[in-house]
Amino acid sequence: TSYAFKAKARNLAGVETPDSAVVSTYTLAARPSTATPSFPAVGISSLGVQWTSNGNPAGTEYSVDASTAADYTGTSDVTSSWFTGTSTSVVSLGVNTTYYMRVRARNAHGLATITTSLGSTATLTAVPGSAVTSFSQIAQASMTVAWALGLNPSGTEFQARGSTTSLFVGQGDVASGFLVGLSTGFTGLAPDATYYWRVSARSHGGHASADLDIGTRATSAYMPAASTEPFHRVWATSATVQWEGNGNPASTRYEVQAATSLSFTGTVLESGLVTFLSTTVTGLAGDATYYWRVRALGVSGLSTDPLVLGSTATLAVDPQSPTAASVGPSSIKVAWGSGNNREFDSLGAWSAL
Repeated sequence: TSYAFKAKARNLAGVETPDSAVVSTYTLAARPSTATPSFPAVGISSLGVQWTSNGNPAGTEYSVDASTAADYTGTSDVTSSWFTGTSTSVVSLGVNTTYYMRVRARNAHGLATITTSLGSTATLTAVPGSAVTSFSQIAQASMTVAWALGLNPSGTEFQARGSTTSLFVGQGDVASGFLVGLSTGFTGLAPDATYYWRVSARSHGGHASADLDIGTRATSAYMPAASTEPFHRVWATSATVQWEGNGNPASTRYEVQAATSLSFTGTVLESGLVTFLSTTVTGLAGDATYYWRVRALGVSGLSTDPLVLGSTATLAVDPQSPTAASVGPSSIKVAWGSGNNREFDSLGAWSAL
């Protein structure tokens, strides 16, 4: 506050001198007091800070220091210009960085108070960045998920989460702990299941960033397992085969192949994709040995290695329309159709002796 002064003298007889010239000065400013909260606004690269005047009049000027070190010897310290008001926003700060704040006041003659500590807080984290390769080491019950720092500094903590639903309310949702790193492995996942993945960053102050949606990726399906009775029914032109799911969900698709060649070359018959653990393949030749195998096709579009089910022979088809082709004095030649039986050398004529 500004005060003006003048003086005069008076002798013993009570005679006064004229007034002296007027002089003026300002009292010192009061040291600012802390407000609650000290940091009403926290951003990725800015901090809103406030205090109380502690009785200083309107128009008193203040200056704020921000430092990454408690003793204000940081490498990127910030000191504001002098301004009137009891709050300000400090900008151009580092992401996810702890800052210590203090404030001082000065009077109109430029005499400053000692500083008042406003405490410390951390700026927020930015949304994590996307990795070049988000998914790796994918198996039936595990995979590794990766991301990038984005604008965050090294040392930032991250948490990754996975769910079988896009709303992240699946029964088998998984989450990593908070970790300093850019990837983490998940185990205990469901086989042949699509997972949605997201990751967030956590600041030194404990505040989480918005999520980065990493995308979706499915676990692999298990290779089918052998049944104790792989050939459930065998007929002349068709056969029903069966297998075990080996832990795959009911939605997993399977495909069966049958061939007369052990190497599955030549004509290969296929069942088409089924979600059951058995299927019937038709169009087989009668009285022929067939080799069988089955594979699982996951929701990712990738198939497992085939499980060899073994081999079995179809039944022979009854001869078709036997007729006496020719009759001689001592022989009869009989002809019939082979049906769908495999072809062998002709038996020739039967002779009656």
